[in-house]
Amino acid sequence: MVQANSLNLATLSEGAEKCLENAERLFKDARTLAGNGSYSTAVFLYQSSIEECAKIDLIGRWATSLLGGAAIDAAKLKKSLSAHRSKNNANAYDLKPTQAELLARSAGNWDAARSEFAKTQLDFRDESMRLRNAALYVDFRDGTFVAPQDIVPSATAAALEKFNMDHIHAKRGMVALLKRWLDNPAHGHDEITNF
Repeated sequence: MVQANSLNLATLSEGAEKCLENAERLFKDARTLAGNGSYSTAVFLYQSSIEECAKIDLIGRWATSLLGGAAIDAAKLKKSLSAHRSKNNANAYDLKPTQAELLARSAGNWDAARSEFAKTQLDFRDESMRLRNAALYVDFRDGTFVAPQDIVPSATAAALEKFNMDHIHAKRGMVALLKRWLDNPAHGHDEITNF
């Protein structure tokens, strides 16, 4: 078990790197499955890869806290990295803002903008979990059993492939930033405190 005092920038940077490597592997496997017509299983792996990408953002937030002088609670870190909710909430930040959120922002109504974003997070989280379950499990709907391959179309797999690819590309930047901070923690600390 990792103790709080052993959590340092090197550990976080290494963790982010491993998450990226795993996200890329899951993405590659999903593409192979989609190419062979196994869209539902591909969707599950794309979803898993997207959640691995979210871990990189979460690790980046913990690293930012660490550079800012805060201690890291290993139990809280572990919980945030394992909860689908926190990973899907993190991924919602990569979505385009809704029209309602944009209108609230432009009016300077930050409470309404936050409220609209919270709705987006909830909708994204619910849809992600619905799709994840639909991609894996036989369901009973309207008096009949339906298999994942009957309800997950190729278009869903194609859309998730694009979303997943964009996430992997963006998270490479976060991994590089963590390495840069690891190479020069004082500069990282200065960036955080100046921000």
